[in-house]
Amino acid sequence: MLSRDSDSFELDLGTTVPKTVRCTLDIRDYEHLAGFSWLLIAANTHLSLAELEIALRHAGPNHKRSKSWIARRRWMFVDTPKTRAGAPKNRDGHEEQVLRFMADNPKMSSRQMAGYLHKIGIARSPTWIRQHRVTSGR
Repeated sequence: MLSRDSDSFELDLGTTVPKTVRCTLDIRDYEHLAGFSWLLIAANTHLSLAELEIALRHAGPNHKRSKSWIARRRWMFVDTPKTRAGAPKNRDGHEEQVLRFMADNPKMSSRQMAGYLHKIGIARSPTWIRQHRVTSGR
């Protein structure tokens, strides 16, 4: 876990000289690079999609992005229980049952599984099922 009291920390790679890892930066130093749009979004999570779109447009023609582009990437920088690293898993307590069902029915499509699970009161999306098929042993 990074400390808020420091702008850097030492990384020991087993070499004679430990490396310093910086944890702060001035995004203006990256204004001419493609990653600037990402940095601006990360530094301004308090802004709405429309405000971010305007800010990127004012940053220069190379950084203009659509609201949909911003929305598809902004979630990585917003702190919510869904996006927080280490968010609680298996909230509804059905994960083991669902994984067993998926392993027992390898020929069902993700949509069919999601529909069946919904009928028995377990909420899982086809996307969730696709992402967890490996875990189920399929």
